[in-house]
Amino acid sequence: MSVARFLLASLVLAAAAPASGQAPPPRPRIAPDADTNDWEAYFDHGVKTIGIHPNEAREAFRWASRINPERAEPLFAFWVTLRLVGQGPVGEAVDQDSVRLMALVRNPFVHRGLEAFLYTGIGELKDKNLTKGWVAYAESNFPRAIDLLGQGIRRDPEKYAWFRVTRAQAFIGLRQFDSALVEVQTLLDELERRDTGKLVVLYESKSFVHYAIGLLETVRGRHAEARESMGRALLENMGFYPAHLFLGSVALDTERWGEAVTEFQEALVTKPGDPVLYFRYGRALAQLGRGDEAIIALREAVRLAPFYAAPWLFLGRLLESKGDSLGAVAVYRVFINRTVRSDPNLALARTWAANLQAAAR
Repeated sequence: MSVARFLLASLVLAAAAPASGQAPPPRPRIAPDADTNDWEAYFDHGVKTIGIHPNEAREAFRWASRINPERAEPLFAFWVTLRLVGQGPVGEAVDQDSVRLMALVRNPFVHRGLEAFLYTGIGELKDKNLTKGWVAYAESNFPRAIDLLGQGIRRDPEKYAWFRVTRAQAFIGLRQFDSALVEVQTLLDELERRDTGKLVVLYESKSFVHYAIGLLETVRGRHAEARESMGRALLENMGFYPAHLFLGSVALDTERWGEAVTEFQEALVTKPGDPVLYFRYGRALAQLGRGDEAIIALREAVRLAPFYAAPWLFLGRLLESKGDSLGAVAVYRVFINRTVRSDPNLALARTWAANLQAAAR
Protein backbone atom coordinates (compact mmCIF):
# COMPACT_ATOMS: atom_id res chain seq x y z
CA MET A 1 0.00 0.00 0.00
CA SER A 2 1.36 3.44 -0.90
CA VAL A 3 2.04 6.05 1.79
CA ALA A 4 -0.76 8.27 0.44
CA ARG A 5 -3.36 5.48 0.44
CA PHE A 6 -2.29 4.29 3.89
CA LEU A 7 -2.51 7.81 5.31
CA LEU A 8 -5.93 8.38 3.77
CA ALA A 9 -7.26 5.20 5.34
CA SER A 10 -5.60 6.00 8.67
CA LEU A 11 -6.81 9.59 8.86
CA VAL A 12 -10.40 8.82 7.99
CA LEU A 13 -10.61 5.83 10.32
CA ALA A 14 -9.73 8.14 12.72
CA ALA A 15 4.49 -0.25 20.78
CA ALA A 16 4.65 -2.02 23.16
CA ALA A 17 5.91 -5.29 21.67
CA PRO A 18 7.79 -7.93 23.70
CA ALA A 19 11.01 -9.49 22.54
CA SER A 20 10.41 -12.90 21.00
CA GLY A 21 12.08 -14.64 23.92
CA GLN A 22 9.60 -13.18 26.39
CA ALA A 23 6.31 -14.98 26.92
CA PRO A 24 3.42 -12.63 26.12
CA PRO A 25 0.40 -12.40 28.39
CA PRO A 26 -2.61 -14.52 27.40
CA ARG A 27 -4.89 -13.17 24.74
CA PRO A 28 -8.32 -11.93 25.77
CA ARG A 29 -11.19 -14.07 24.57
CA ILE A 30 -12.99 -12.56 21.61
CA ALA A 31 -15.95 -13.74 19.54
CA PRO A 32 -15.60 -17.43 18.53
CA ASP A 33 -15.84 -16.62 14.83
CA ALA A 34 -13.39 -13.70 14.99
CA ASP A 35 -10.00 -13.86 13.30
CA THR A 36 -7.46 -13.96 16.12
CA ASN A 37 -4.82 -12.62 13.72
CA ASP A 38 -6.86 -9.49 13.00
CA TRP A 39 -5.90 -6.42 15.02
CA GLU A 40 -9.35 -4.93 14.48
CA ALA A 41 -11.03 -7.88 16.22
CA TYR A 42 -9.09 -7.14 19.41
CA PHE A 43 -9.46 -3.39 19.02
CA ASP A 44 -13.24 -3.68 18.66
CA HIS A 45 -13.33 -5.97 21.70
CA GLY A 46 -11.39 -3.39 23.69
CA VAL A 47 -13.75 -0.60 22.69
CA LYS A 48 -16.73 -2.70 23.78
CA THR A 49 -15.24 -3.61 27.17
CA ILE A 50 -13.30 -0.51 28.25
CA GLY A 51 -16.22 0.93 30.21
CA ILE A 52 -17.02 -2.39 31.93
CA HIS A 53 -13.77 -4.36 32.17
CA PRO A 54 -10.95 -1.87 31.56
CA ASN A 55 -8.23 -4.40 32.41
CA GLU A 56 -9.54 -6.73 29.73
CA ALA A 57 -9.72 -3.82 27.30
CA ARG A 58 -6.09 -2.97 28.06
CA GLU A 59 -4.98 -6.47 27.08
CA ALA A 60 -7.15 -6.40 23.95
CA PHE A 61 -5.54 -3.13 22.86
CA ARG A 62 -2.11 -4.47 23.79
CA TRP A 63 -2.67 -7.48 21.52
CA ALA A 64 -4.04 -5.35 18.70
CA SER A 65 -0.87 -3.25 18.79
CA ARG A 66 1.28 -6.39 18.77
CA ILE A 67 -0.51 -7.81 15.76
CA ASN A 68 -0.26 -4.61 13.75
CA PRO A 69 2.18 -2.03 15.12
CA GLU A 70 1.63 0.08 12.00
CA ARG A 71 -1.75 1.25 13.27
CA ALA A 72 -2.18 4.21 15.58
CA GLU A 73 -5.60 3.30 16.97
CA PRO A 74 -4.63 0.36 19.21
CA LEU A 75 -1.51 2.12 20.44
CA PHE A 76 -3.45 5.19 21.49
CA ALA A 77 -6.18 3.08 23.08
CA PHE A 78 -3.54 1.04 24.91
CA TRP A 79 -2.07 4.27 26.27
CA VAL A 80 -5.52 5.33 27.50
CA THR A 81 -5.97 2.05 29.39
CA LEU A 82 -2.46 2.24 30.83
CA ARG A 83 -3.40 5.60 32.27
CA LEU A 84 -6.78 4.29 33.36
CA VAL A 85 -5.88 1.07 35.18
CA GLY A 86 -2.09 0.80 35.13
CA GLN A 87 0.20 -1.68 33.51
CA GLY A 88 -1.01 -4.93 35.02
CA PRO A 89 0.93 -7.99 36.23
CA VAL A 90 2.40 -8.98 32.87
CA GLY A 91 6.09 -8.67 33.75
CA GLU A 92 6.67 -6.15 31.00
CA ALA A 93 7.85 -2.59 31.54
CA VAL A 94 5.94 -0.13 29.37
CA ASP A 95 6.80 3.55 29.01
CA GLN A 96 3.43 5.27 28.74
CA ASP A 97 4.84 8.38 27.09
CA SER A 98 6.56 6.26 24.44
CA VAL A 99 3.31 4.44 23.66
CA ARG A 100 1.45 7.72 23.18
CA LEU A 101 4.26 9.19 21.10
CA MET A 102 4.37 6.12 18.85
CA ALA A 103 0.60 6.35 18.30
CA LEU A 104 0.94 9.97 17.24
CA VAL A 105 3.89 9.15 14.99
CA ARG A 106 1.75 6.59 13.21
CA ASN A 107 -1.07 9.13 12.86
CA PRO A 108 -1.06 12.57 14.55
CA PHE A 109 -4.81 12.72 13.88
CA VAL A 110 -5.76 9.37 15.39
CA HIS A 111 -9.26 9.53 16.86
CA ARG A 112 -8.94 10.31 20.56
CA GLY A 113 -12.49 9.68 21.72
CA LEU A 114 -11.46 6.95 24.18
CA GLU A 115 -9.46 9.58 26.07
CA ALA A 116 -12.77 10.66 27.60
CA PHE A 117 -12.47 7.69 29.98
CA LEU A 118 -9.54 9.45 31.67
CA TYR A 119 -11.56 12.43 32.82
CA THR A 120 -14.09 12.74 35.63
CA GLY A 121 -16.53 15.47 36.44
CA ILE A 122 -16.88 16.38 32.78
CA GLY A 123 -20.61 16.98 33.19
CA GLU A 124 -20.14 20.05 35.35
CA LEU A 125 -17.99 21.64 32.63
CA LYS A 126 -20.42 21.16 29.75
CA ASP A 127 -21.46 24.82 29.73
CA LYS A 128 -18.07 25.58 28.16
CA ASN A 129 -17.87 25.42 24.39
CA LEU A 130 -14.45 23.80 24.29
CA THR A 131 -15.51 21.01 26.62
CA LYS A 132 -18.81 20.49 24.82
CA GLY A 133 -16.95 20.56 21.53
CA TRP A 134 -14.48 17.95 22.71
CA VAL A 135 -17.35 15.74 23.90
CA ALA A 136 -19.01 16.11 20.50
CA TYR A 137 -15.75 15.14 18.82
CA ALA A 138 -15.38 12.09 21.10
CA GLU A 139 -18.92 11.06 20.12
CA SER A 140 -18.02 11.55 16.41
CA ASN A 141 -20.51 14.39 16.08
CA PHE A 142 -18.04 16.26 13.91
CA PRO A 143 -20.17 19.19 12.66
CA ARG A 144 -21.15 20.12 16.22
CA ALA A 145 -17.55 19.69 17.38
CA ILE A 146 -16.29 22.01 14.65
CA ASP A 147 -18.82 24.68 15.57
CA LEU A 148 -18.30 24.54 19.34
CA LEU A 149 -14.52 24.25 19.20
CA GLY A 150 -14.42 27.20 16.82
CA GLN A 151 -16.43 29.31 19.26
CA GLY A 152 -14.18 28.34 22.14
CA ILE A 153 -10.93 28.98 20.29
CA ARG A 154 -12.11 32.43 19.17
CA ARG A 155 -12.44 33.49 22.82
CA ASP A 156 -8.69 33.20 23.30
CA PRO A 157 -6.82 32.00 20.17
CA GLU A 158 -3.46 32.03 21.94
CA LYS A 159 -4.50 30.14 25.06
CA TYR A 160 -6.52 27.54 23.19
CA ALA A 161 -4.31 27.18 20.12
CA TRP A 162 -3.77 23.43 20.58
CA PHE A 163 -7.53 22.80 20.40
CA ARG A 164 -7.07 23.47 16.69
CA VAL A 165 -5.67 19.94 16.42
CA THR A 166 -8.94 18.51 17.71
CA ARG A 167 -10.87 20.75 15.35
CA ALA A 168 -8.66 19.51 12.51
CA GLN A 169 -9.45 15.93 13.55
CA ALA A 170 -13.16 16.72 13.31
CA PHE A 171 -12.68 18.12 9.81
CA ILE A 172 -10.78 14.96 8.89
CA GLY A 173 -13.71 12.90 10.13
CA LEU A 174 -15.77 14.71 7.49
CA ARG A 175 -13.00 14.25 4.89
CA GLN A 176 -12.55 18.02 4.72
CA PHE A 177 -8.77 17.89 4.49
CA ASP A 178 -8.33 21.45 3.22
CA SER A 179 -10.09 22.83 6.30
CA ALA A 180 -8.07 20.52 8.55
CA LEU A 181 -4.89 21.88 7.01
CA VAL A 182 -6.01 25.46 7.71
CA GLU A 183 -6.41 24.61 11.39
CA VAL A 184 -2.98 23.02 11.71
CA GLN A 185 -1.30 25.79 9.70
CA THR A 186 -2.94 28.39 11.96
CA LEU A 187 -1.59 26.52 14.99
CA LEU A 188 1.88 26.58 13.45
CA ASP A 189 1.59 30.32 12.80
CA GLU A 190 0.72 30.83 16.46
CA LEU A 191 3.70 28.74 17.58
CA GLU A 192 5.98 30.65 15.21
CA ARG A 193 4.69 33.92 16.63
CA ARG A 194 5.47 32.83 20.16
CA ASP A 195 8.82 31.17 19.37
CA THR A 196 9.80 31.28 23.03
CA GLY A 197 12.36 28.51 22.78
CA LYS A 198 10.67 26.81 25.73
CA LEU A 199 11.22 23.05 25.92
CA VAL A 200 8.10 21.09 25.00
CA VAL A 201 7.28 17.42 24.59
CA LEU A 202 7.96 16.08 21.12
CA TYR A 203 4.32 15.77 20.08
CA GLU A 204 3.71 19.43 20.98
CA SER A 205 6.74 20.71 19.09
CA LYS A 206 6.86 22.71 15.87
CA SER A 207 8.58 19.71 14.29
CA PHE A 208 5.53 17.60 14.99
CA VAL A 209 3.19 20.26 13.59
CA HIS A 210 5.24 20.41 10.39
CA TYR A 211 5.07 16.61 10.28
CA ALA A 212 1.29 16.66 10.66
CA ILE A 213 1.03 19.25 7.87
CA GLY A 214 3.18 17.01 5.66
CA LEU A 215 0.83 14.07 6.20
CA LEU A 216 -2.18 16.20 5.33
CA GLU A 217 -0.46 17.48 2.20
CA THR A 218 0.18 13.88 1.18
CA VAL A 219 -3.48 12.96 1.57
CA ARG A 220 -4.33 16.01 -0.55
CA GLY A 221 -2.00 14.73 -3.27
CA ARG A 222 0.49 17.59 -2.85
CA HIS A 223 3.63 15.50 -2.56
CA ALA A 224 6.19 18.24 -3.17
CA GLU A 225 4.60 20.33 -0.40
CA ALA A 226 4.62 17.29 1.88
CA ARG A 227 8.36 16.84 1.37
CA GLU A 228 8.90 20.53 2.07
CA SER A 229 7.01 20.21 5.35
CA MET A 230 9.10 17.22 6.37
CA GLY A 231 12.22 19.21 5.53
CA ARG A 232 11.03 22.02 7.81
CA ALA A 233 10.41 19.49 10.58
CA LEU A 234 14.02 18.36 10.24
CA LEU A 235 15.29 21.94 10.22
CA GLU A 236 13.59 22.38 13.59
CA ASN A 237 15.08 19.11 14.87
CA MET A 238 17.51 17.05 12.80
CA GLY A 239 16.86 14.10 15.10
CA PHE A 240 13.13 14.11 14.39
CA TYR A 241 12.85 10.52 13.25
CA PRO A 242 9.18 10.49 12.11
CA ALA A 243 10.13 12.76 9.20
CA HIS A 244 12.95 10.42 8.17
CA LEU A 245 10.56 7.46 8.43
CA PHE A 246 8.04 9.23 6.24
CA LEU A 247 10.58 10.31 3.62
CA GLY A 248 12.06 6.83 3.56
CA SER A 249 8.62 5.27 3.12
CA VAL A 250 7.84 7.60 0.21
CA ALA A 251 11.17 6.74 -1.39
CA LEU A 252 10.43 3.04 -0.90
CA ASP A 253 7.01 3.40 -2.57
CA THR A 254 8.54 5.23 -5.53
CA GLU A 255 11.44 2.77 -5.94
CA ARG A 256 14.19 5.17 -4.91
CA TRP A 257 15.89 2.44 -2.92
CA GLY A 258 19.13 4.22 -2.04
CA GLU A 259 17.30 7.28 -0.76
CA ALA A 260 15.01 5.05 1.27
CA VAL A 261 17.94 3.29 2.91
CA THR A 262 19.57 6.60 3.80
CA GLU A 263 16.39 8.00 5.37
CA PHE A 264 15.74 4.82 7.34
CA GLN A 265 19.31 4.79 8.61
CA GLU A 266 18.87 8.37 9.81
CA ALA A 267 15.67 7.35 11.58
CA LEU A 268 17.38 4.39 13.25
CA VAL A 269 19.93 6.69 14.87
CA THR A 270 17.24 8.13 17.14
CA LYS A 271 14.64 5.34 17.12
CA PRO A 272 16.24 1.89 17.07
CA GLY A 273 13.27 0.07 18.60
CA ASP A 274 10.57 0.51 15.95
CA PRO A 275 9.66 -2.78 14.20
CA VAL A 276 7.88 -0.98 11.35
CA LEU A 277 11.05 1.00 10.67
CA TYR A 278 13.17 -2.16 10.59
CA PHE A 279 10.65 -3.84 8.28
CA ARG A 280 10.76 -1.02 5.75
CA TYR A 281 14.52 -0.71 6.07
CA GLY A 282 14.89 -4.42 5.33
CA ARG A 283 12.71 -4.14 2.24
CA ALA A 284 14.79 -1.23 0.92
CA LEU A 285 18.05 -3.08 1.55
CA ALA A 286 16.70 -6.14 -0.28
CA GLN A 287 15.83 -4.03 -3.32
CA LEU A 288 19.41 -2.75 -3.40
CA GLY A 289 20.68 -6.31 -3.46
CA ARG A 290 22.00 -6.13 0.09
CA GLY A 291 20.30 -9.36 1.12
CA ASP A 292 22.42 -10.23 4.14
CA GLU A 293 21.81 -6.81 5.70
CA ALA A 294 18.13 -7.05 4.80
CA ILE A 295 17.84 -10.37 6.64
CA ILE A 296 19.40 -8.81 9.74
CA ALA A 297 16.93 -5.91 9.62
CA LEU A 298 13.94 -8.19 9.11
CA ARG A 299 15.04 -10.49 11.92
CA GLU A 300 15.14 -7.45 14.17
CA ALA A 301 11.63 -6.49 13.05
CA VAL A 302 10.23 -9.91 13.98
CA ARG A 303 12.21 -9.97 17.22
CA LEU A 304 10.65 -6.68 18.26
CA ALA A 305 7.17 -7.61 17.05
CA PRO A 306 6.88 -11.39 16.61
CA PHE A 307 3.10 -11.28 15.98
CA TYR A 308 3.48 -8.70 13.17
CA ALA A 309 2.95 -10.97 10.17
CA ALA A 310 4.19 -8.91 7.22
CA PRO A 311 7.96 -9.02 7.96
CA TRP A 312 7.86 -12.83 8.23
CA LEU A 313 6.79 -13.16 4.60
CA PHE A 314 9.60 -10.93 3.32
CA LEU A 315 12.10 -12.71 5.54
CA GLY A 316 10.99 -16.05 4.09
CA ARG A 317 11.47 -14.83 0.53
CA LEU A 318 14.97 -13.60 1.33
CA LEU A 319 15.96 -16.84 3.03
CA GLU A 320 14.65 -18.78 0.05
CA SER A 321 16.67 -16.60 -2.33
CA LYS A 322 19.77 -17.36 -0.26
CA GLY A 323 19.18 -21.11 -0.59
CA ASP A 324 18.08 -21.60 3.02
CA SER A 325 15.06 -23.76 2.21
CA LEU A 326 14.55 -25.12 5.73
CA GLY A 327 14.76 -21.66 7.23
CA ALA A 328 12.36 -20.28 4.63
CA VAL A 329 9.80 -23.03 5.26
CA ALA A 330 9.92 -22.38 9.01
CA VAL A 331 9.44 -18.66 8.47
CA TYR A 332 6.61 -19.16 5.97
CA ARG A 333 4.84 -21.31 8.55
CA VAL A 334 5.06 -18.52 11.09
CA PHE A 335 3.59 -16.12 8.55
CA ILE A 336 0.80 -18.56 7.69
CA ASN A 337 -0.07 -18.96 11.37
CA ARG A 338 -0.02 -15.22 12.11
CA THR A 339 -1.53 -13.43 9.14
CA VAL A 340 -5.21 -12.60 8.72
CA ARG A 341 -7.46 -15.02 6.88
CA SER A 342 -8.12 -12.45 4.16
CA ASP A 343 -4.43 -11.86 3.38
CA PRO A 344 -3.97 -12.33 -0.40
CA ASN A 345 -0.42 -13.59 0.28
CA LEU A 346 -1.63 -16.44 2.46
CA ALA A 347 -2.21 -18.84 -0.45
CA LEU A 348 1.15 -17.87 -1.98
CA ALA A 349 3.00 -18.57 1.26
CA ARG A 350 1.35 -21.99 1.52
CA THR A 351 2.37 -22.78 -2.04
CA TRP A 352 5.96 -21.63 -1.53
CA ALA A 353 6.30 -23.64 1.67
CA ALA A 354 4.81 -26.75 0.06
CA ASN A 355 7.09 -26.47 -2.99
CA LEU A 356 10.19 -26.13 -0.82
CA GLN A 357 9.16 -29.11 1.29
CA ALA A 358 8.51 -31.20 -1.81
CA ALA A 359 11.89 -30.26 -3.30
CA ALA A 360 13.63 -31.29 -0.07
CA ARG A 361 12.25 -34.85 -0.19
